[in-house]
Amino acid sequence: VSVMTRSSSSNSNIGIYFAAPLLIFFAAVLIWLGAKLVSASVSFDRAMLISAIAQIPRLLGSVLTTAQGLLMDTTTIDSMHDVGYSPARFLDQDMSLQILGFIARFDVFTLWTTVLLGIGVAVIAKVPRGKGYAAAAIAWLIPGLFGLVSLLWS
Repeated sequence: VSVMTRSSSSNSNIGIYFAAPLLIFFAAVLIWLGAKLVSASVSFDRAMLISAIAQIPRLLGSVLTTAQGLLMDTTTIDSMHDVGYSPARFLDQDMSLQILGFIARFDVFTLWTTVLLGIGVAVIAKVPRGKGYAAAAIAWLIPGLFGLVSLLWS
């Protein structure tokens, strides 16, 4: 049973490598929107470039998560947060999924990616870093807000 669990854990982590193009696309949409909101001129194709380069830390995070799945006793893993790199790893997993999801946004690799998005917007749009970071913060905040809004509606 342990071998099957370990294998299925590894297979589910492999999915992130195939989902990467979708993640790049959706991050590009968010960074393009964030740049528009802070008056930074970034075309969608440039937003895709920024997003693709900024996703490298996520790839590293996926590799480390896969390594954890291979090295840990997988019977102790109850949720994806148990192998994540956010404060959600240390919280009670019976907590609201929306709150856990928002706290998981503070993942080391997600924050690293967000900083790279901000630098990318600043460089590509030739705007001050503050505007680039503001655009990246908007792109970081939007997915988290969806979870919190759904919590308020329930």
